[in-house]
Amino acid sequence: MALSEEARSLFLEYVRAKAEELQPKLPPHPFHPKGRNAYAHLFLMLKKRMGRPYAQCSDSDLPKMIELVDWYCDNPC
Repeated sequence: MALSEEARSLFLEYVRAKAEELQPKLPPHPFHPKGRNAYAHLFLMLKKRMGRPYAQCSDSDLPKMIELVDWYCDNPC
């Protein structure tokens, strides 16, 4: 079951705020000469960890997704 509209909206707002916090922390990478995109980075890491895109996760997965976003912001790679 996919995220409800309310949960999806709240999660996207949360990710936007965390991406702004993460952006200056991301180290440079040769594949991204103009700089890395923290927003895309968070969604890619979530997809790798959860095994599916965030929109296909259920509302019960929301706490785990928030925990992962927090972890990736504290441990940029």
